[in-house]
Amino acid sequence: MGVDVTITQKGLFKKNLPLEILLGGKLKYGRFDGLRLIEGELGEEGFVAYLPDRLARGIGIDWNAQKKDSVYLRLPFPSTLEETDALYDLIQRIKGYWTNCKVEIDGAILNENELEESRKINRNFNLEVLKNFCNDEEQESLTIFCALWPLVLGEKEKERFREAEDLKDFSDYLHNMQAIDVYYAKPAIYKRKEDFIGMFAITESTPSIIPSSPKIPFGLEFPGTGKESAISAWYVTLVSLSKEQEPYVVNFIDFMNALPPEKLNYYDAENVLLKELSLDEIIAIGEKYKVEL
Repeated sequence: MGVDVTITQKGLFKKNLPLEILLGGKLKYGRFDGLRLIEGELGEEGFVAYLPDRLARGIGIDWNAQKKDSVYLRLPFPSTLEETDALYDLIQRIKGYWTNCKVEIDGAILNENELEESRKINRNFNLEVLKNFCNDEEQESLTIFCALWPLVLGEKEKERFREAEDLKDFSDYLHNMQAIDVYYAKPAIYKRKEDFIGMFAITESTPSIIPSSPKIPFGLEFPGTGKESAISAWYVTLVSLSKEQEPYVVNFIDFMNALPPEKLNYYDAENVLLKELSLDEIIAIGEKYKVEL
C-alpha cells in the first residue's frame, strides 16, 4: 500500500531527466543489496531517495539517465508528513523540468489543484494506516521496508502508536531507529552439497542489529538457484580487527546463549541490538563454541 506516481513526458522533443532534478538538493540516494541500502550508489533501473535528516520509508524511483519517456515514483504507507511532502515536491520539480507532461497518481491523471488535494489526503492517510495496524488484533507484526533497512513493528510498537493523534512520534521513531551508528547484519547464504546454511558476520568493536531468531529475509535469492529455499543451520562468524587470526565460526544458538544479558537490547519485534564485543569476548566465545564446516 502506498502512493504510486507515473509522470510521462509528452511531445516530440523529449529531454533526459537529470539526477539533480530528482534529488533537489535535499534528498540523498542509494540502492538496496537485498536488505540494506548501499548509500550513494544507483541501481540499474532505479534507486531509493531519502531525507538524510528525517530518515523514514524512502521514495522508490524507477529511473535511468537515458530514459526520456517517463519516471515512476512510489512512497509506501505509513510514512511521515516530511516524506510525503518530499514526494509531492519531487513531482513539482519534475513537472517544472518536463514542462509538457502528465501526472498519474494511483491511475488517475491529476491537474495542479488535484495534486495539492492529493497531497493533503495522503498526508492524513499515513496516520490512518498506522492506527489501523495498531488496532488490528489479528495482525501480530508488520515489516516495513525503510530508507536504510527494514523495521518490524510488533506489540510494543502497537502500544506506542495506538493512541497517536499525529505522526510526530512515528516520524521520530523511524528516524531514530535508522540514524544510530550500527551494522545491520545481513546473512550470507552458502550452498553445501545437499543443503544451504546461513551466516551472520559479527566484527570486534562493532555494535550490530541481529535477529533474535534468524529467518530468511524476504526476497533473498539463494546461490545457484535464483529463488528462496530452506536453511538447514545458522551460524555466526566472529571477526577480529585488532589481531590477525582466522575468524571463528559458531552456531547461532550457542552464540546467543553465550552472550551476557547486558550485551543485548530490544530493537524491534524481531531483532535485537548487540553491543560491541571486545577481542577477549570474541576469543572466549569462539574458542568455546567454534565448529568446523
